[in-house]
Amino acid sequence: MTFNSLAYLFFLPFVSLIYFLLGDKWRTWWLLVCSYGFYMYWRWEYGALMLFSTFVTFVAALGIQQSGTQHAKRWWLVLGLVTDLGLLLFFKYAYFLSVNIQQLGSFFGWAIPVFHHSFLLPVGISFYTFQSIGYTIDVYKQRIPAEPNFKNYALFISFFPQLVAGPIEAAAHLLPQLKRTHKFDWQRFISGGQLIVWGLFKKIVIADNIADYVNAVFNNLHQHSGFTLILAMYLFVYQVYCDFSGYSDIAVGSARILGVNLMLNFNRPFLSRSYAQLWQRWHISLTHWMRQYVYIPLGGNRTNRWQWYANILLVYFLVGLWHGAAWTFIGFGLLHGITIVLALITQPLRQQWVRAIGLHKYPQIDTAIDQFFTLSLFAFNCIIFRCASLTDWWYIITHAFNTTTKLSNMPLVPLTLIAPMLLLFLWIQSFQPVGSYSPFEQLQKYTWRWAIYLVLVFAILLFGNQMSNTFFLFSVLGKKTHFLCIITN
Repeated sequence: MTFNSLAYLFFLPFVSLIYFLLGDKWRTWWLLVCSYGFYMYWRWEYGALMLFSTFVTFVAALGIQQSGTQHAKRWWLVLGLVTDLGLLLFFKYAYFLSVNIQQLGSFFGWAIPVFHHSFLLPVGISFYTFQSIGYTIDVYKQRIPAEPNFKNYALFISFFPQLVAGPIEAAAHLLPQLKRTHKFDWQRFISGGQLIVWGLFKKIVIADNIADYVNAVFNNLHQHSGFTLILAMYLFVYQVYCDFSGYSDIAVGSARILGVNLMLNFNRPFLSRSYAQLWQRWHISLTHWMRQYVYIPLGGNRTNRWQWYANILLVYFLVGLWHGAAWTFIGFGLLHGITIVLALITQPLRQQWVRAIGLHKYPQIDTAIDQFFTLSLFAFNCIIFRCASLTDWWYIITHAFNTTTKLSNMPLVPLTLIAPMLLLFLWIQSFQPVGSYSPFEQLQKYTWRWAIYLVLVFAILLFGNQMSNTFFLFSVLGKKTHFLCIITN
């Protein structure tokens, strides 16, 4: 089930009510059963696959901790990593790799059959396998002890608020919380509910209505050019942001009601003054995971300059590949990596230019310009993420700045709703301080906060796009894994 479904509207209160009524002995079991029920709502096979992965990595972590030699520890580590990466490779990348190997072979005249499997891509497999991999490595590096209780570890992997789309939590942060005794807290219930309302507003009022415009353009690219494509480019970034951050808000709010604090996954990224800073605030749990388990082991920035740049490019190549098995996603990652490297190389020249024209004397203007160009570069690099093929991406690149804009083909009807709702969203978010999930923390008057929440509820009921009952990140989970695997997997 998805967070914006009617089923979840009944699921969360029911789970929470029983959770707080049960004794401490049964609460973990209750959440574990409900988490698997939540996951198997899509397909029961998904639960069996996750249980298999969970069992193997649980045993591997215990094996690492109990082994007396480094050699034995490494073998247990390999068992855990091969299991998780093998499942990910098989379900998500096998077809993509097979097709590309077949095409490469045909170039040399070799007849290589394409590998086919009839399994659908399991929902959230990239999230829970990365969480499991992080846990196994942390035990191996002796950052945390192995969890001796299987039900506790199984709940850490399957905890339903963050199971299918994150945040990707570290065991050191989430596991201890799941083992604590939580009592019902009215303030947590209120703040969690407010976050859920805020997330739903972002999802079904902002993201879904923007999607009507973006889909109308991207599904008929050759009918559009110029301003229409540029507007779609900017709106798509807000669509993805409101969709994914809206999901994160609902996840955090749901966990908060149960007494669990999940990490901040989006931190006002469009206020960033640099490209690297934007990525530090965008999908934070993924970038933190990549930094912890890929970037730092490669040497990070503690190497020579060119190796440092290579490390950045490799990390963003993996970020792109993590999003989906398609060349468009690989291109997405590389474009962002290249942009960060170029920003680092040109930083001294840009700073000299700012001082030369005296812009540093006007810090507010300087900040606004930095934020605008950072957002614009990000939006431009995200075009490929939405495109179904590299051919579509190239068409947009070559026609976005065409002065002969086909205004007659511009989808105007969605814009009449998008514009006021997007302005309302931006105004409300202006009260959300950097580093906080709460959208109204800087709004002093208590009555104003509740008045705005009532506006959000009415906006959801009146303007929520009910034609889309899933999140953009789930929109292609039922399709072949080599097509458009968006965000979640």
